[in-house]
Amino acid sequence: MSGPSEWPTDASHYALIGKIGQGAFASVWGARTKEESSRDCAVKVLNLDHVDSNLAEIRLEVQAMRLSSHPNVLACHTAFVQKTDLWLVTQIMRKGSSLHSLQSARRRYRDENKGCRMEDHILYIFHETLLGLKYIHDNGQIHRDIKAGNILLDGNGDVRIADFGVSGWLEQAGSKQDRAKTFVGTPCWMAPEVMEQIHGYDYRADIWSLGITALELAKGYAPYAKYPPMKVLILTIQEDPPNLDSYDEEDEGDDALDQLVVDEEWSSSFRSLVDTCLQKNPARRPTTQELLQSKHLNSLNDEAKRDKRREAIRKEVCDLVQDVGTESAESNSANQLPGNTPVSIVLSQQDESRPQGTTWVFADGSQVLASSTNNAATVDDVMNDLDQFGMQTGGEHYARGAEGEEAIDINEECRVKEDDGEEDDLNKFMDDFELNTGGENFKRL
Repeated sequence: MSGPSEWPTDASHYALIGKIGQGAFASVWGARTKEESSRDCAVKVLNLDHVDSNLAEIRLEVQAMRLSSHPNVLACHTAFVQKTDLWLVTQIMRKGSSLHSLQSARRRYRDENKGCRMEDHILYIFHETLLGLKYIHDNGQIHRDIKAGNILLDGNGDVRIADFGVSGWLEQAGSKQDRAKTFVGTPCWMAPEVMEQIHGYDYRADIWSLGITALELAKGYAPYAKYPPMKVLILTIQEDPPNLDSYDEEDEGDDALDQLVVDEEWSSSFRSLVDTCLQKNPARRPTTQELLQSKHLNSLNDEAKRDKRREAIRKEVCDLVQDVGTESAESNSANQLPGNTPVSIVLSQQDESRPQGTTWVFADGSQVLASSTNNAATVDDVMNDLDQFGMQTGGEHYARGAEGEEAIDINEECRVKEDDGEEDDLNKFMDDFELNTGGENFKRL
């Protein structure tokens, strides 16, 4: 197998074939090396203008990613800086995200008037993801962004977790944040304790996210995804955990979601598995090992049965799905739902500029102190207050100045008023990144 030292550390040695993914601060490309025996790969390009000021931590996490070696965790071949971008060169998973694959297969079966139950395929994906998560947790890490979009499939039915170590680097709206006190994530998959930050959080937050991911794969999109991020956060904290039946009430009469709705029957065992992960009290959630040994998944610990499931998902799903990056590969419209917009969770102390406690920072620059949502007010009360806020400020990406002044684009202001100290850090980071990560001389331990 090719070691990481054999992969080029200069952008000129790669040909970008086509874009296969796009996020708020990063794009993902199918690529191949420009060499006699060219090799296919994926390149994730992250804009370093949107990482926090502690750039040394990124260097350490890149090393951790490159040292990671597990069949269910996406391998990072190498990483280097190109201008103001960080390039991560990884394995390419040709069928894309697990949600894209299942939804594409469902469309094929629907168009051909055929039926295909996906529960066994979801359980297989769930099991393989657990194996990767166990490896991450056993090494003292938390993924922090488990969702179907970060669980990738290859053409032979292999499953790998992506974006390990990446999500924690990003910032919302270009604002500076202390990474030790800030979490950037997607509300629909966030565990309640991550949103509140009262007692902190640990690996059990990934278990909640995995339960949400199971619902996402089962129904075609995450619970509450049609709501704006603020309402998702409030519902997650104040309401009972979502389940497969939550969708029936939530989506009743919503024509916009018709193309996403999945109408399948689910076993009591599958329902129980989801409910086990979605315990609001983190102490009641199982570990990865406990889930792997549970009655729901224990049969997949038998290699013969596991291989049979892999072959089934290859034939019934992967073979029906176009490779990502091809013109005929369809994008997943669930990604455009409001609840899939990232937010920042910032924990502030009493002597800081923010109010003491946990603050939610949204993409439009608006902020809400999370403790204010834990009183007797209903979800509708808080959302009405938010509507008033939107009317007063002029809505997203708008800050009203004094009377007669021109409106200000918050995001544009953040781009213009960069901190000189962070700019110096960035320049230093780009100068010595290859040296500190080992560059071409890096050896896997």
